[in-house]
Amino acid sequence: MEEIKFLCAEFLSQPFPTGYVEKGDLAELDIDLAELDTYAAGCISTYVYQQGNIDKDRVAVLKECVKKLKTLSKLFDDNNLEQKAYAIQLLVSCEKVILTSE
Repeated sequence: MEEIKFLCAEFLSQPFPTGYVEKGDLAELDIDLAELDTYAAGCISTYVYQQGNIDKDRVAVLKECVKKLKTLSKLFDDNNLEQKAYAIQLLVSCEKVILTSE
């Protein structure tokens, strides 16, 4: 639980990547980092607030976020390192919450 609290605090302190634009492959795949950020942050914050308890619906939301974040992180190239790092950090946080909730 402490590790997830730390990851959550660290992640929430990070600004959203500058210059992020949903275009090309991202738009075609209907994957939006800002949307994933919103959904995941809400679920993770609930997990932390409820001391490690999270309902099945939020776990399902996090699983969908993980699926999309894995795809998204592969699409960012070397010109988008800030965005890729942000997506990966969010991905790791989601996976940790899922692992401790099942």
